[in-house]
Amino acid sequence: MSVSIVPYPSLNERLSSQIRFQHSEYSFFYVDEDGEEHSLGYKRDEINPSVLFIDDDGAWSHDDYEFSFKISISLRTFGCLFGKTGIACKNAKIGFAIQWTSNESKQRGVFKIDEFGYSDNSFQKDCSFSFPKGTLRGNVSLNIILYLAQAGSVEPDENHLINVPGHVLGELDSVKVFIDGNGSEFPIFEYTNPDDPLWKLNFSCEDPTSEQFGECVEICLNKAHRNFKYIDKNSSAFNEQLLSEIMAAALTAIVEEVKKKSEYWGQIVNGENLAEGSVGQALFYFMRTLEWELESSSINASLSIRRFFEGGKLCKGK
Repeated sequence: MSVSIVPYPSLNERLSSQIRFQHSEYSFFYVDEDGEEHSLGYKRDEINPSVLFIDDDGAWSHDDYEFSFKISISLRTFGCLFGKTGIACKNAKIGFAIQWTSNESKQRGVFKIDEFGYSDNSFQKDCSFSFPKGTLRGNVSLNIILYLAQAGSVEPDENHLINVPGHVLGELDSVKVFIDGNGSEFPIFEYTNPDDPLWKLNFSCEDPTSEQFGECVEICLNKAHRNFKYIDKNSSAFNEQLLSEIMAAALTAIVEEVKKKSEYWGQIVNGENLAEGSVGQALFYFMRTLEWELESSSINASLSIRRFFEGGKLCKGK
């Protein structure tokens, strides 16, 4: 078993409680061609409250517009972060930043917010950042971090402290935002291929107990198909019954694929050792909370899934 040893003091529970860190809810939005700002609502996952699903009105696409967010953050006291009992030298500077990661886009970066020192007053900042259009896909993790912004002169009793600019000193908050999926837990994508059928399912998963549902599943609706208007929520010809059948068929197929992995199925049914947001955790949630009959035959499983979509709002029009 490997053990990670941190050679320098970093943000811990004691210091986190002392600095009285606070932040507002994230506010997501985009700006249209006329410069008008439009809010993007979101909802939290019932399983993992730190997972948010963007719930747009059908007008926004991250391929056509920037994805932007606002947040306010504050520290009421932070002298404890400096000096021999803290995490930075007394005359150093500590920075606030939002570190972001998008695995599906294979990109990561940092939005720098501001920095502060030992003698500064309480820290409060209103922030606004944007991702250029087409930058992200799937989901993005936003982590509020502290880092060493400016090295200090090391006092004799501070030799144990890190003094390298850019070093991450700790994480204060983390949230994962799903930006694909029409505001649902189900990753629905639109694509264009005149040679393909109306929809297709992409599902690739070796270990459903650990691999993320949102990264393994793609329910793809073909905008180039002649019948796409019937599953386009913004179309006057939209047919919620057809979209409901597509969703049910795709989820039934996923269940059957996972059942083939018999070495994992019992673990999923019992909800044992399932990673947060994993395929297995999603299926366990469907069974225990939504009461899908996934342990039964394929016929019964399909029926219970279709009943769910018939009665839900996911496949309703605008």
